[in-house]
This record gives sequence, C-alpha cells and structure tokens, in this order.
Amino acid sequence: MHKKGIWVTIIIFVLLCLGCDLESDHQVAVHTLSFDLNGGFGPAPDSIQAKAGERVYLPKGVGLLNNSGYEFGGWHTEKGYGEFHAPGAEFFMPNRDTTLYAFWNSNTTTFTVSYNINGATSGATPNAQTVHSGSSISLPSGNGLFKTGYTFGGWNTNTDGTGTNYNAGISYTVTRNVTLYAKWNSGIGTDTTNPTGYTYIVRFDINGGIGSAPNVESVQAGSSIILPSGSGMVKSGYDFGGWNTNSTGTGTNYNAGALFTPTGNTYFYANWESKTTYTVSFNINGGNGTEPATQTTRTGSNITLPNGSGFTRNGYTFGGWNTQADGEGSNYSGGAEFLVTENITLYVKWNLADGEGILRLVNSGGYGIRQVYIYKWDSSDFVMSDEKIIYGYYEYREYKLPAGYYKIVLNDEYGGPSYWRSNVASQKLIVAAGTTRVVQYDTRTGKYSYP
Repeated sequence: MHKKGIWVTIIIFVLLCLGCDLESDHQVAVHTLSFDLNGGFGPAPDSIQAKAGERVYLPKGVGLLNNSGYEFGGWHTEKGYGEFHAPGAEFFMPNRDTTLYAFWNSNTTTFTVSYNINGATSGATPNAQTVHSGSSISLPSGNGLFKTGYTFGGWNTNTDGTGTNYNAGISYTVTRNVTLYAKWNSGIGTDTTNPTGYTYIVRFDINGGIGSAPNVESVQAGSSIILPSGSGMVKSGYDFGGWNTNSTGTGTNYNAGALFTPTGNTYFYANWESKTTYTVSFNINGGNGTEPATQTTRTGSNITLPNGSGFTRNGYTFGGWNTQADGEGSNYSGGAEFLVTENITLYVKWNLADGEGILRLVNSGGYGIRQVYIYKWDSSDFVMSDEKIIYGYYEYREYKLPAGYYKIVLNDEYGGPSYWRSNVASQKLIVAAGTTRVVQYDTRTGKYSYP
C-alpha cells in the first residue's frame, strides 16, 4: 500500500505540471515598450508593459530637451530613421520587447511646402506651410478643387503626375522645400484602382451656428444628393440661407433642398444671412433720366449696380457710381457687384466729355476788371490772359476752353488805378463741352459768385 500510494502521488504531480504547461501555452505574452532619449536629456518616460497587439498611447515628451538646437518631435523605431510615430499617438504593442527612440526636429531649419492646383478649372490654391525640418503635416484634402473632365487624385512631386504621389489628407514628413502639384486623373470612374467608379465624400459644417451638422454623405460619381434643409440649426440674428463652398459665404452657394452632383470630395458650410437690412438709394446727380429704384437688402449681401443706361447730361459721360456727389468718394462701375454694409446713397459720377465749352466772366460791380488770368485747377499751368478792361454793371467776356477744370485770377480797379486789388482767385470751375459756365465778380466787394 505504501509503494502504491507513492506512485499515485507521482502520477498526480506529473499531470499537474503538464496542465501548467498547457495553460501557459494559451496565455498571451506580455512585452515591454522602452524609450530611448537618443541624445536628449530629461526624465525618460517610464516603460510600458502590454500584451502583443494591445493598444497603448505614446508619451508626449513633456520636459524632454536637447542642447544641440533641436526640439522633441516624436518617436522612431530606429535611431534617426525607421517608422515615425507622433507624440501621444496610439501604438499597438508588437509581439516582442521594443525600444522607441526620440526624434529631434531642428528648431533652426525650416522648410516650406507649396501647392499648385495645376490647371484646375476652379478652386483656391491651399496656403503654403512652413514647418521645422522633419516635422509632419497633413496634406490638403482637395475640397473645392475641380478640373473639367478630371478627378482629383492627390498631390504629386511633378506637374505631369509622373513623380511621387501622395494621397490627400495623409501625414507628410517635410525634409526639404517642395512644391506639390494637384494630380488630375483623366475621366470619372476610369481609375483601374476603383473600377466601379469613384466615391466622393460630402461633409457639412454648421459654420458658427448651434445644432447638429447633417450626416456625412458618401456619393458615387455621377450620382446626386439632396442638400439638407438646415432644420434644427440656428444662429442668433441670422437666417439659414443654404450651403456655401466657402465659410465666409463668398464661394458658390446652393439652396437647401437642391440637387447636388459632386465632382470631388466637397465641404459645405452653412450660409448665414443677417436679419439686419440696409437701403441703397441712387441719385443721378444733375443728369437726365429715370432715377433707379431704392434697393433694400440684408447686410453683407451684394447687389448689382445700375449700368447707367438712359442717363444723359450735356457735356458729360456716365462714369459709374460714387459715395459723394462731387465724385471725390469711392467709385464703383456700373453693373458691378456692391457689398451692402450700411444705409447709403450712391451718386452718378459724371466724367467730362471731350470738346470745348465757354467760360463767361461777368462784372456785376461798379468798377473795372483790369486783368484776367486763367489757369488749370491745382496747377501753375497758364492757359490765357486778358488785359482789356471789363467795365461794371454786367459787362462780360467769354473764353473758349477745352473741357476741364480751371481757376480765374484777376486784378480790379477798386479804389482807383493806384489801389488795385490784385490776384483775386476764384474757386474750382468746371467747363463742360458744349456748355457755358457763368462766373460773376463784384468789383465793389472783391467777391465771386457762381450762379
């Protein structure tokens, strides 16, 4: 019985050991992720232990320094090269112990990535990006870029698309100054990598409003969607006015409920129209014709200015609209778009027509005008002089002049020949072609009047 009991004990022990081995074979191995400062100094991040395939988050490098003109930029799988991982990024534990090495960006060397939309029919060129050497940027999405007969296919290092191609939105590590060109794929739905046709993404942004943005739409090339109504979206002091391709409302606007056929990935912004309204009035400013009707519109909206058809004025031609009656304010062409931001009156800007007109100088006083000199306005350019006496009580002289702006300077006989008043100057005088401009001078008072 004693020997039999010993054998039973041995057999049970062996079975237990085998069970332990079987159980350990089914356990997932735990590995260690270590961090090497790679020439930097400061508190090294603590190691992380996790099972193979488990997701962890990499240290952000707070407090890490390098005394050689560099700054912390992330982690590499090898010293100075290998796979790059951004600070704080998620990382899946390999099936082995692993060391990541600090990557140091030069904080003195910067490079610029410029963009060329490469013959696009419409759309704005993305802004250039300047970053430290070795930093990563996200390449533009290409939203809003369009070229007739083509689809956007990312960014390429060559204008003809034969260089290295990068997909829109990917992370791109900057190591030199470079220009990236929009890659245009000929035709829609012909790319062999997507034989069933392109799928475009349409996103919506409530653009400062309150509420939930409409769901992202995924649309097959050639298909259409109905643009959302904007229901449930509000903005204080504004009404919803559809969807615009630019957040400022200066892009292409589409009404809610309209059919939209995307030709590329598209980003729409809610177009908010201010409830405040302003009035634009028009004054034909001495001309002949029917004055345009007043227009009332929301602030920030555009109106089309009248083109001046039917307006006439002897000796003048229509020159647009001005914020001042004298034409010295801001000028806008007829038919131009005008941004309304206040109540305003716009005056016709009359330009002098070519030709000659008459300047008539009348002596309405009781003494004689001895000398008359005519100059171009705001100039010392002398035009003509008259040494004949113009006696008082409405005797006058007439001078034929090219259409333009003039000034009279004269001497009179007030007080007798020994007491002439000299260099008495007029205000600015306009002489229009085919017209007579009358100016009166009173030799008793030494003052001009302009009837």
